[in-house]
Amino acid sequence: MYGKEVVNMLIIAHRCGTGKYPELTMEAARHSLMLGADYVEMDVQYTVDDVPVICHDANALRVFGKDMDISQMTITEFLALRHVTDKSFCSHALDHFLAAGIAPILLHCKIGGKYIEDILLHLRRFDYEDKVIMGVQSIEDVVITKNFNSDIPVLAFMRTQ
Repeated sequence: MYGKEVVNMLIIAHRCGTGKYPELTMEAARHSLMLGADYVEMDVQYTVDDVPVICHDANALRVFGKDMDISQMTITEFLALRHVTDKSFCSHALDHFLAAGIAPILLHCKIGGKYIEDILLHLRRFDYEDKVIMGVQSIEDVVITKNFNSDIPVLAFMRTQ
């Protein structure tokens, strides 16, 4: 019943919010936060040289027009990509968003294990531990996050077995 009940909810801009700007761009994130989103959600993948980057898909084709898995690209190759919908928008490493101070964020970590701790170290380096919700995919990743900093909220995107 929604009549007189007070419902607590958060507005999370999926892929930083799409519509006015291409997905997962700093401009989309800033715009969504300006419009009142509580968090902007962004997806983290890793390049072949172990750099966390922002891309929803494991393959760069849909977003950037290059049919190649992000995990097989170097960071240099990834950062050379431009959005298919507007070539004036570039790809980003996670650190680009963190250095820009875009917050608060929900990081949907499409990878786990050792990469979760690496992402957490990036967050610590940029003083983001209180500006993030970690979206992880396994119980082990919840444990890694909570052992790193028990105050970081976790959203578990776990698949059924």
